[in-house]
Amino acid sequence: MAGKNIPNADFPEQVGINSREFQALLNDFEFNKIEVHSLMILRYGKVAWETHMAPYGRDVRQCVFSMGKVLVAIAIGFAIEENLLSLDSKVIDFFPEFRPPKRDKYLERMRIRHLLTMTSGKKAAPISLRNAEVRLKNFFSSKWIGEPGKTPDYNAENICVLCDILKQITGETLTEYLTPRLYEPLEFDSAPIWEKDSTGIEGGYWGLYLTPEELARISLCLMNKGVYKNKQVIPAEYVTEMTTIQARDIPFNNKNTCTDFGFMVRAGNLRHSFMADASFSQYAVMAGDYDVAFICTCSHLAVEKTRDCIFRHLHRMLIDCKDVGAEANNLPSLKSVPIICSERNEEMEKAVKGKVLQFRSNILLNALGVPYSMLPLTSIYLITEKGDNINNIVLDFTKQGCTFSWDEGTDHNMIKCSMDGTMKYDDMTISGMDYKIICAAAWKDEKTLEIQVRPLESINEKRLYLEFNNKTVVMTSENVSATDAIIDTLGKIAEEHLESEGVTGPLSSLINNFPYILSSPIKGKIN
Repeated sequence: MAGKNIPNADFPEQVGINSREFQALLNDFEFNKIEVHSLMILRYGKVAWETHMAPYGRDVRQCVFSMGKVLVAIAIGFAIEENLLSLDSKVIDFFPEFRPPKRDKYLERMRIRHLLTMTSGKKAAPISLRNAEVRLKNFFSSKWIGEPGKTPDYNAENICVLCDILKQITGETLTEYLTPRLYEPLEFDSAPIWEKDSTGIEGGYWGLYLTPEELARISLCLMNKGVYKNKQVIPAEYVTEMTTIQARDIPFNNKNTCTDFGFMVRAGNLRHSFMADASFSQYAVMAGDYDVAFICTCSHLAVEKTRDCIFRHLHRMLIDCKDVGAEANNLPSLKSVPIICSERNEEMEKAVKGKVLQFRSNILLNALGVPYSMLPLTSIYLITEKGDNINNIVLDFTKQGCTFSWDEGTDHNMIKCSMDGTMKYDDMTISGMDYKIICAAAWKDEKTLEIQVRPLESINEKRLYLEFNNKTVVMTSENVSATDAIIDTLGKIAEEHLESEGVTGPLSSLINNFPYILSSPIKGKIN
C-alpha cells in the first residue's frame, strides 16, 4: 500500500506561491498564541512549503478529531455507488426498532442527506458516546429542534448514526471498508488508526489518526473531483455534490460563526473553496479554482481565530509561477516544542531514588471518566475507555537523566527522561495503544520534580508534579492547552441537554470547578 510522498517544488514561486508571505503567517499565528504543529501548502500537485514543530512531521500521525467526518462522508459516497443506499434513503428504515407506535412525521422525513449536511433536526447530546448500547436510543429519543432539511445545527451524533448505518449495510468496519477503496488508491503506508466503541464501530468524529501527508492526499483527491494520480478514486459526481453548498449557516461549535455546508465540509473564503475542519484547529482547505491546498494541524481551541489567520494570508500567497524564488533553507520554520530542564538536585535524587511512590485514586475523577492518567485529557475524555490511575512510581537518576516508571491499570511503563533540555524520544503503552513520546524531567524547586510527557499522537502534553516531604509525596498534574476546551464541551452539554432534567445547577457548579478537580492533589507515601 505504500507510495512515494507528494513531490516537492524546487522553490515556492515555481508553483505560484509567494514565499514572502510565509513569515507574516507564522507571525500571525504567534501573535494569536496559536500552537501550530504542521503546515503544508500544495499547488499544482506539489508541496510548495511545509514546516513542522519538532517532534511533529509530515509522516507523524496525530489525532485529527472530527476530520473523520469527511472520511465518513466519502464512505457514504462509495456505498451509494455500490447501490447500498441513496442520499434519499430514510434513516429510520435502518433502525425500525426505534420507529414509535405513533407516526412521527419528522422521523419519516429524515434522510441520509440530512445527516450529511447537519440538518437532521435532532439535538442529541454527545454524552453517551462511550456507551454504544445507548447511543442510538439517545439519538432517536432526543428532542426535535426543527424539521429535517430546514434546521441547520452542528451535531456530532449525526456522524455516529452514519457510522452505524455503514457498518450495518457493508458488514465491515469503516477501516475495512475504506482500505481498498480509499487508503490503498491514495498509497497510504498503512490504514490509519481509528478508535472504536464497545461494539467495534469507529468513533466517526473522534479518534482518527492521520499524518499531514495523508491529509494532503485526501485533500488533493477531493479537490480534483475524486482523482488521484490520474485514477478516479472517489466517484466524481458524488464529490461534486459533496463539495457543493447543501445547507446554509451551519454553526461552528461555539455558535459565534456560521458557514455554508456541503457533505461534512464547509465553504471556504476563497472562490469556490471548501474546507474540512476539526476541534483544536485542524484544517484542510481546498481551492480547485487555484489548484491550491492548505493543511494545518494545531492545538488551539478557537478554531475561528485559526481559520481567520489562514485566510488572511492564503490569498496573498497566490501569484504567477516564476523561474526563480526563495531557497528551501532560507524559508521560515516553526519552532520546536519547548523542553523543560533545570539544575540537578543530587540530595533529593539520592533520597527518592529506587523508592516506590504509591497513591490513592481520585474517586470523583474516576466517576467522571478522566482518571489520573499519563495520557493528556484530549486522549481520554470522550470515546474509547483509555487510561487509568498512575501508581507505583519508581524514579532512578543517572548522569544522563531520569528514568521514570509507573503502573497504570494493567500496563507498566518505563521511560527515560532528559534533564538537560534535549528532546528525548521514548515509547509507552496505555490501554493497549502504543504511543511515541518525547519526555523530560526537571526540578521545579528543591522539593518538586516535574515530568513532561508529550505523545506525538496527541495534540497536547501532560505535566506531572511530584512534591516530596519526608515520607510523603503529593502528585498534581496539568493538561497543557486542553482543559479549557474540554470544559467548554462539557458546559455545552450541560446547558443544552440537561436543563430540562433540573440538574443544570449542580452540574454547572461541577464544571466550573473542573480545572481544580483535574489538578487536585493526590496524596501518596514513599516506600
